[in-house]
Amino acid sequence: MDECARPHKARGLCAIHYDRARRSGEFTTRPLARHGHTAGGKISPTFSSWRAMLGRSYNPRNPGYRYYGAKGIKVCKRWRDSFCAFLEDMGERPPGTTLDRRDRKKGYYPGKLQMGNAHRADPNPPQHAPH
Repeated sequence: MDECARPHKARGLCAIHYDRARRSGEFTTRPLARHGHTAGGKISPTFSSWRAMLGRSYNPRNPGYRYYGAKGIKVCKRWRDSFCAFLEDMGERPPGTTLDRRDRKKGYYPGKLQMGNAHRADPNPPQHAPH
């Protein structure tokens, strides 16, 4: 969605992506905090990672849900309720990194999450069911 060239409607998304996210339950009923990570129709890598983390942990329609949320992987309440809290605890996501849980059996919590190199060989790959 980040690279969508259509004119943006709201929350940094075009009308099609905004409606899809709204229907899937991705948005909460709370107003968005002003954090500048969706300014000008652009979504920062840090905000994108936070949103993806929530999607795979709580949205059964998310393709990654079966590997995360369905297996009990949750996000701490502080981060689940506030991108600003996540940003305060984790900082900006450096280029070329992704969210990396230190223990694959545990959820997303302060002290249990780091920014990992997206290109390194993962010694702890998720255990996906065979197709």
